[in-house]
Amino acid sequence: EEEPQPQSTLAVTFAGHEPVETTVAVEAPTSVLEYVGIEPNLRVLHLYARAKPGVAADLGRVEVDGRPVGAEVQPVYSGLSYARVTLPQAWREASYHAVAVGNDDGLSATLIRALPTPAPLGIMGNTGDEVLQQYRNKLFEASLAFTPAPMDTYDRLARFGMVGSYIYRRYLNPEAETLKEPVYYDQLDYGEDRSLEAIKEHPALWAWFLEDEPDGRYHATELPRGSISRDVERANQFCRVFAPETPVYLQIDHGGYPRNLYTFGQIPDYLCTHAYALGTQNVVSASQEHVAHTRNATRPRPFYYLNTGYCVREGTRVYDPREMQLEVYAALAEGAKSLQWYPAHGERGLLNHPEMWDAVGAMNGVLHQVLPLLAIGTPVAAPSTDGGDILASVILCGDRAMALVLVNRKFTADAERFVLNPAHTKVRVRLPSFMRAAGILEPRFPEATVPVDADTAGSVVEFETDVEAGKVIVIYADESVPEQMRRERARCLRQYAVTPGVEQ
Repeated sequence: EEEPQPQSTLAVTFAGHEPVETTVAVEAPTSVLEYVGIEPNLRVLHLYARAKPGVAADLGRVEVDGRPVGAEVQPVYSGLSYARVTLPQAWREASYHAVAVGNDDGLSATLIRALPTPAPLGIMGNTGDEVLQQYRNKLFEASLAFTPAPMDTYDRLARFGMVGSYIYRRYLNPEAETLKEPVYYDQLDYGEDRSLEAIKEHPALWAWFLEDEPDGRYHATELPRGSISRDVERANQFCRVFAPETPVYLQIDHGGYPRNLYTFGQIPDYLCTHAYALGTQNVVSASQEHVAHTRNATRPRPFYYLNTGYCVREGTRVYDPREMQLEVYAALAEGAKSLQWYPAHGERGLLNHPEMWDAVGAMNGVLHQVLPLLAIGTPVAAPSTDGGDILASVILCGDRAMALVLVNRKFTADAERFVLNPAHTKVRVRLPSFMRAAGILEPRFPEATVPVDADTAGSVVEFETDVEAGKVIVIYADESVPEQMRRERARCLRQYAVTPGVEQ
């Protein structure tokens, strides 16, 4: 016997009249928007929608702001569909829009914000001139910190072509704050040239940093969980009204409790989490798990992953740069749209470990080439691999390309050592029906991009490759893709600088 459908009664009361009531069925939509990728020009959208299990995908209708738009919905793989939408005119940056997919029987809609992709590569640390130059040398674009920065910090960022995001707060009850008082924006003047009225106009302000790990308060608080998320939402609403053109950013701990991500995931424009598993055997699996939950919690918005900047396991060993690469590629494989690092400073921080610092800079050179694609895409499948113990993921990047992320899981990492066994694998991936491969390449940095020898004649692409820690392979259907990557690599080479005295 079929279970009764859940129902809900809605009532609206107008002044001087009796309530108007109606009963509606409550059921899950037949499809959901996995992700909305927005091109930097804010005019082209890439929509990815997934039908719920057991329902045939029927997504013949796309609406933007309540109006039908011309978009050919294409099947990708089982249950997943893709549509490219070219808007009549570009959106205004930071504006809000409703995007819906479905059919004549119903639509699944969501509210998204017009933010260009990719989000800037970020680092958490100090902001003196010498330090900012080092950030720039390693191709970072954004500085983030846990303190309310004064106006001259933004002036320095602007001189170095960077942007920033900092927390503005006062402890309302300093003696009890760590136990009782969630932090929230509630005033405009933080003293010492920290007036939000002035700062909000500065071009180097990237995003309002709502709070650092409010979910971590669960473990040392007398307040209920709902009270904490309520006050984070209060800060969010203040920022959106006070400076509607500026995004909001939130750092979440997770700490092994996925519910934390789902509690806060829909509050900010950019959610960020971390596993901090560097130097352990579960660096790949823990990063995967955190990113997968973040992707689901923020859907269909972009999100960050925070990489471990600690370079030493206390009392034991210095981390191998290839461990950092494992963490990065595991995050990309699960759909991270941009990355950050923490911390830059301290005895264990990146700036005190030049070999790792240079490796992070080189990694950023690769990221600058691939993030413009990954930021408009979403994971759609796992390709088949033959040889090695490889985590493999396919990111569909609109109708222009597919990115294959390969991560080598054949390693040992413990308190005493890190041993990585390089792999050789054969990869086989089926292209969507609307895509034909024009070429395949492997972006590197500072080395030149390498073309990949592969059979691209049919709907299935096959190639062999060596995998040390990890890599991204780009299968492109549009010749503009390799040209864009070449331009980005050339730009990064002009800016990139290694640390003097470090053997390359």
